[in-house]
Amino acid sequence: MLTEINIQNAFKDKLNIKYKKYKILGACHPKLAYQALEDEPMIGILMPCNILIIDNENGSTKIVFPYAHSLLDITKNDAINHLSNEVDELLKNAFEKII
Repeated sequence: MLTEINIQNAFKDKLNIKYKKYKILGACHPKLAYQALEDEPMIGILMPCNILIIDNENGSTKIVFPYAHSLLDITKNDAINHLSNEVDELLKNAFEKII
């Protein structure tokens, strides 16, 4: 994990609003990130890969992550599309270890 944004705490601190548990995790694989930036310098706008962890407030938690291939397809760059498949596989494997 590269970054963590705790929305619940941010809303409480900045807006004095009570909000459910909601976190945004920024995941990064440095080797793949380096390759992506070498192949497509503007790809940084889509980095890191955000993963949501949302309290459903019913005793369950929702974990959501994007399919990198879908997001990165907009580049129309074959090298990036190849890397996105690797990213998708890494995210899928990590998710399967959680559940």
